[in-house]
Amino acid sequence: MRVREATDADFPALAEVQGAAWPGHATTAGTLAHEDADLRRHPVGAHLWRVVEGRPL
Repeated sequence: MRVREATDADFPALAEVQGAAWPGHATTAGTLAHEDADLRRHPVGAHLWRVVEGRPL
């Protein structure tokens, strides 16, 4: 599996996946971008990641 940091270009698709997986917690690309920026400013430096390639086990 290959994982990379999520970028602004990923947020629309990530928001769509989150809305499909958790309809009660749907979000927007703008909200994800804002939350990612908040995470990056945190001293721990956390941020969103995206799986870009994977193979079934």
